[in-house]
Amino acid sequence: MTKTILLTHTPDMRRNYYGERALAGLNALATVRFHESDAPLAGTSLIEAAAGCAVIVSDRQTPGDAAIFGALPNLVAFVRCAVDIRNVAVPAASANGVLVTHASAGFIASVAELVLGSMIDLGRHVTPAATTYHGGVAPTALRGIQLRGSTLGILGYGAIGRYLADLGVALGMNVLVADPYAKVDKTGIVQTDMPDLLTRADFVVCLVVANEETENLMNDAAFARMKPSAYFINVSRGNLVDEAALARALDAKRIADDIQLFLRALANGVHVRARMPLINGDKLRSESETDYGNVDLSTHGSRANTPFFARTVNLKSHRSPAKTLITSANCLTRLEFKL
Repeated sequence: MTKTILLTHTPDMRRNYYGERALAGLNALATVRFHESDAPLAGTSLIEAAAGCAVIVSDRQTPGDAAIFGALPNLVAFVRCAVDIRNVAVPAASANGVLVTHASAGFIASVAELVLGSMIDLGRHVTPAATTYHGGVAPTALRGIQLRGSTLGILGYGAIGRYLADLGVALGMNVLVADPYAKVDKTGIVQTDMPDLLTRADFVVCLVVANEETENLMNDAAFARMKPSAYFINVSRGNLVDEAALARALDAKRIADDIQLFLRALANGVHVRARMPLINGDKLRSESETDYGNVDLSTHGSRANTPFFARTVNLKSHRSPAKTLITSANCLTRLEFKL
């Protein structure tokens, strides 16, 4: 019996995240049903699109609501192409015998490289100078800060945090790490708590897992601890940043107004300068009248790179007993169905 896989990614997402090899791999294993609209699937539209499908390969914007698992009797697995599964109703999936998977740690090097580029950009005022130049004005020469000898503060010592910390040591930076759930045992990396890190770091890089505990982790108190000259870089979820608090910190000049971050309200795959009109609902814009010309806003598209590595996931064609969560591929390219 031929199985069907629903790939929920919009055409634009497929162009960014799936090469010909990945799509050919999926097509070789099962019939692939593509989502051809630019609007993300959710709720009723997802149920209709996935009717008769054994597997849903879900992009990060498509939620796995509880209702879909009871409404899709042929569904075997909900494969999430992201690490974060907060918008997937795992208990409901388990109750209906649907396997839920999430992405393994991916983009480790690319995100760390993005941070390095951001630190150089911020410390040397590259983007403001280039923007001024392209506006027809000679940029003012500003004193910069070199990475060697500067203090890098990393919040979160997961796969990306570890990789970034090693790069910081290699560059001669003083590296601080704050993570109550990890143990640092490498020479040149100092483990401390978050308040101490914030007061000492020249670059504060947020790589913390997003969950209820870390919601609005960077709030008024956190920004108040940072040095006025410190730079803030968030390459984790936007939910970690209280954007209203960030606006207040920028208005009060409590931190350097050259920052780079991911916010909650940005659309996928775009880069936005804060001096340009931001997307409706962005709190950084709505909480203040200030034109944050040196705030560089990015989304997950800035992390995308090649290659994506194939993995194999074996799934039974019948609904299995309640199983909740396993780790799957960086980008799913192969499925094997077993009767």
